[in-house]
Amino acid sequence: MKRAILLAALLLATGTAWGEEGMTPEGFLRMGESGRSWFAGGFAAGMAFASPKNSGVDCIWGKTFTQISAVVTKYLNDHPDMWHYSIQDLMAISLLRWCKDLAKTSGGRFPGEPVQIPTLNDPLFPGIK
Repeated sequence: MKRAILLAALLLATGTAWGEEGMTPEGFLRMGESGRSWFAGGFAAGMAFASPKNSGVDCIWGKTFTQISAVVTKYLNDHPDMWHYSIQDLMAISLLRWCKDLAKTSGGRFPGEPVQIPTLNDPLFPGIK
């Protein structure tokens, strides 16, 4: 029941931003702060989990959804000439550029270690082969 209520609330929070073709950059910017945080944070989490280690998105680990949303929102506000591209492309570009800039200022190292996803050979799974 709690999941259904949460899902309904999330859909209501983001519903006005979706056009016939899905989320748009303009729609993302029209969403409330909470909706932008969840949308951008979910996208970034998927991007980080799907990307191999040292692929340029390691800086996403440990960041809050609000930080991720602020980066995407700033990029979209600074580049209205790019709004004809998909929101997914623009979010990926903004996050990759952000990570690249962070790597320059941090000497290529980020605070905290990336989360390691356990494998079947991991000691967490004894006896599974």
